[in-house]
Amino acid sequence: MATNQEIAHRGAQFAGDRGQTPNGNLFYENNTIYSYGYHFPIATLYQPETYNIILFNTDNYSVSTSQHQSQVSRALPDFRIKLYVSTDFIKYIVGKPSKIDKKRVIKERDNQLTELVGLYGKQKRARTYDYTKGIAGLRNNIGLLCKTFKISDSPLGTLLKDIDNITAKNQKRIKRNQQAQARKEKAKKRLRLAEAEADLKLWLAGHNNVRRSMLSEISPHLRPFTINPDIEKEKQLVVETSHGASITYKEAEQLAKLYLKITKEPLQKDCIFTGEKPKFGHYTIDKILANGDMVAGCHHFTSKVLNDFIKLNNWG
Repeated sequence: MATNQEIAHRGAQFAGDRGQTPNGNLFYENNTIYSYGYHFPIATLYQPETYNIILFNTDNYSVSTSQHQSQVSRALPDFRIKLYVSTDFIKYIVGKPSKIDKKRVIKERDNQLTELVGLYGKQKRARTYDYTKGIAGLRNNIGLLCKTFKISDSPLGTLLKDIDNITAKNQKRIKRNQQAQARKEKAKKRLRLAEAEADLKLWLAGHNNVRRSMLSEISPHLRPFTINPDIEKEKQLVVETSHGASITYKEAEQLAKLYLKITKEPLQKDCIFTGEKPKFGHYTIDKILANGDMVAGCHHFTSKVLNDFIKLNNWG
């Protein structure tokens, strides 16, 4: 049973044969690939004797058709040039007219010029998003359309003079806005880290009403551990990690002693455990990084959190 990806790759060879998925949603025939029917051709080979121009449909139709378009686009060989066109135009070409109607080509060119003007307007209004790549891609596509079907591109040249002048000015403004936005984000992050550090000190001092969301700013795997003071047996006291893993208080102390023994001298490289790895409860220690951080499966503990926890419990 052929999958969508397989049909996309077979169709992208444009060998003139026919093939389809079991449900017929994606199929190809006569050098054209279709989605759900002949009403929506995705790509077709224009001038088969040259084997270098692919007309590709960029119109939107449905979510599943967009997926078909992505699969076909990835399957197309790099050595073939892609010319992006509308559904109506590609259907016109698939119909194999005896002579190309220049008016149809001019209409397609003008539609793309209108789209280019729209992008140009967005660029003028943009504060932080830069549309210059989209503008460059579309103008190149219009130029290729005019060259392929041998029509005038003079309207494009006239339009681009104005676009290039305004775009260059807008790019500078957009870059300044992006830099300003980046500075604001850095300032916000510094403030969040400062608040998180204050919350961490409260947590280490024994306060339970600490904002966990702030603690996660320091370590995404950190969550306040809980120790039940009502349980008398030390081995039943529990330390809980941010991912819900729990080990006994006694095992946590043994782990702390192992950590202190290994990090007594600064590590020159990561300490990776092989063979029988140290095990505490149901969890295995994988490695201690050169910076002092410890990794146990999906749990990552920073050296600062570990050392603060060890100091809090007088295990050092």
